[in-house]
Amino acid sequence: MSGKTVRVVPAGPGDRPAVERLLRDYLRELSASDAGPAPEARGYPYLDLYWTEPDRRAFLIRSGDRIAGFALVNAWSPPGRPVDHAMAEFYVKPAYRRAGTGTRAATEVIAGLPGTWEIGVLAAHGSARAFWTHVLERMFGVVPEWIGGDRRRWSGRILRFRSMGRSAF
Repeated sequence: MSGKTVRVVPAGPGDRPAVERLLRDYLRELSASDAGPAPEARGYPYLDLYWTEPDRRAFLIRSGDRIAGFALVNAWSPPGRPVDHAMAEFYVKPAYRRAGTGTRAATEVIAGLPGTWEIGVLAAHGSARAFWTHVLERMFGVVPEWIGGDRRRWSGRILRFRSMGRSAF
């Protein structure tokens, strides 16, 4: 899948079914990896809010003319610290991984929304920790602050950093 143009586009209300299908795949994959619970996409109580609340944004990740994944961004901070943006969910379909699609998409989302960010990473999801560290250090030159969750609001690790809206791309 490499060589395709990767773009991140806002997901409008008409894209909700596509986001819900991707969310279902994402949650199923998390459950299979023991990195998270196994809720259904319908059990994701915040999905509709991404089209009604101003501090929430839904994006589709496109590779060429195909949908390769999604990103959900909000302003919720698990440790309760002031934050401009938080990566609530980020998913790239397996067929598009290890070709730079996720790195380019994550970089585009973060560069497009400057400010203070947090990204929660589930404790059992080591590959996500490596991915986000790579994106932040290589693409932005940022060494993120790693914060431990309080085990009540969040049980994993949280990356906290400031994006100035530019990357190495």
